[in-house]
Amino acid sequence: MKLVIKLYLLLFLPFHSLAQNTLFDKPVKTQLDSICYVLLHTKNDTLKMCAYRDLHFYYSELNRDTALYFAEQQLKLARQLNQKIWQASALESIGYVTQIEGNYPKSHIALTDALKIAEDEASEKNIWSVSKFSKDGDGHKVRFYNLTAIHILFSFLYLGTGNQQKAFDSFEKAIKTSETIDDKVGLIAAYANYGNTCLQFNKLDSAIVFTSKAIQYLNSSDLAITNPPFYNFEKGNSLNTMGQIYIKRGNYELAKRYLAEAAPLCQDENSMDALVKIYITLANLYTKTGQLDSSLFFAYKSLDKAKILGSATAINNSYNALSETFQLQHNFEDAFTYLKFAKTLNDSLNNSRQEKVNQYQNLNFDEQLRLVEVEKEKIKLQINTRTYTMLAGIGIFILISVILYRNNLSRTKANQQLGRLNADLGNKNALLDKRNAENELLLKEIHHRVKNNLEIVTSLLELQSSQIDDPAIHAAMLSSQNRVHSMGIIHQKLYQGEHLASIEMRDYFVNLGENILDSFNADGRIKVSCSMPELVLDVDTAISVGLIANELLTNALKYAFKGKETGEITIGLTAVHVANTNIEKLSIPSDLLMLKIADNGIGKQENGKVKGTGFGTQLVSLLTQQLDGTLTYENNNGTIVSLIFKKRKIA
Repeated sequence: MKLVIKLYLLLFLPFHSLAQNTLFDKPVKTQLDSICYVLLHTKNDTLKMCAYRDLHFYYSELNRDTALYFAEQQLKLARQLNQKIWQASALESIGYVTQIEGNYPKSHIALTDALKIAEDEASEKNIWSVSKFSKDGDGHKVRFYNLTAIHILFSFLYLGTGNQQKAFDSFEKAIKTSETIDDKVGLIAAYANYGNTCLQFNKLDSAIVFTSKAIQYLNSSDLAITNPPFYNFEKGNSLNTMGQIYIKRGNYELAKRYLAEAAPLCQDENSMDALVKIYITLANLYTKTGQLDSSLFFAYKSLDKAKILGSATAINNSYNALSETFQLQHNFEDAFTYLKFAKTLNDSLNNSRQEKVNQYQNLNFDEQLRLVEVEKEKIKLQINTRTYTMLAGIGIFILISVILYRNNLSRTKANQQLGRLNADLGNKNALLDKRNAENELLLKEIHHRVKNNLEIVTSLLELQSSQIDDPAIHAAMLSSQNRVHSMGIIHQKLYQGEHLASIEMRDYFVNLGENILDSFNADGRIKVSCSMPELVLDVDTAISVGLIANELLTNALKYAFKGKETGEITIGLTAVHVANTNIEKLSIPSDLLMLKIADNGIGKQENGKVKGTGFGTQLVSLLTQQLDGTLTYENNNGTIVSLIFKKRKIA
């Protein structure tokens, strides 16, 4: 939940100078003195409202009862001043504190009221900006900042009460809201938490997509300079999530790299909860790799930090890590001791959590009863309305009948004229269909001729290469032949298929693999299999994907099976399933595709010397940028290359 506090500070405090002067530019004691001085001596209610909000942030982690009091005082003043956005901000603060305290019903009510205000466009008008003491604040942006924070808080609320689907829906709403105003801070928080939540539910592909987005926005922002605590906390958490993902996938070396980068970022007190999680992940990693002394070291470090932090959940996780490591060392006495500590603490946490969930469910039941009463009142109103409407309708019916009778005569004449016009239109449509058929035939002929011309180019390259003795030049000519042939297959599919703007990729990959095996005389020794359903791409995307697949298959045949008599390459193009949510509402691309090419060869050498001319690697990189995609390499019983890109709409 400290993540949400940091999000609040970045979302709201830059819009008023009081908070900037007190919370960022001065020592803690001076901060508090300055805010209290303003609160006691100013007669400006807007400044008081701002001071109450600053005091709420100050006490959010120190004394939550005090923090709740100041949030309620801010709400009271905001209502007196009729400042809707400030009311939503105060209700959001109340929802946060009560949620941390486990009062889910009160948190739900406060957040629901805040959401209702923030969704109303009228609430952004006449917002007071403390920086100039006038009504000239950017209400539109502040309203969307509020909405992002509210949706993220709802996500945590639904996770705490066991409603996974609603939590995912709220994360999607937070992402869409932040993208509306290009709010990078909101996007970082939403993507990072969404990715971590997908990891908790073992949705690893979705976790990689969302967490990579968060890291991408962090790297492209200036937060490392403008707000280092937030940057370090968020990036450390995101790198830790990636580490956990690759531990689950068994890629321990890649996981170790992510965690080695994460730990140094989280050494200050603002990031202690993130550091505890990183230490626990490191303990788990070294347990998996059998380095039990290192596992104990990090488990003890996580326990020390968790006790300072005062987090029961973190302490419980540290106990479990210690118990598991001692058990693997056959130190069953210590293993049992820490297991007993963990069970006692876990039972307490589960009882507390269940009590909170029951309270929340009771709130939902009471809310349903209230809605039933409201529905009854609506039904009564509808009955009365229908009675009056029926009487008025009878009178209107008589009047309309007279008007229709008079218009019927003129309509008959109009219909006769319309019939003549329809006949003419039918003749024109027939002519248009004929011309469309001719154009389609002409376009297929063009594709046929392009394919024949590309085959001529391939034959010329083959003829030229047969007269060359230099192996490097001969290899380059062979690569060029394969590239031209990969484009030729595209045009062949276009004139042979029913659709002139799209390509079915499974059959295309089969033909491409057969051609490349034949060109390297590897048929029978190397097997290329295509494991994917039928999938259609537009022509431009298909050409780029085809060229990338050609380069990757060629590299695999050249380098992956040296010293091996046989081998296999698999190629597949499938949709990326994002958290099994209502994906059409998600503001990130709902039609992500993943091209995966894997071999069971010797694997790509880390930091090895670049082989060949390097042109193929440059071509793949340029085509990946053209697709706005992401390319990753992984060694796992061979080489796995994955390309994630967005599927374009077919005209």
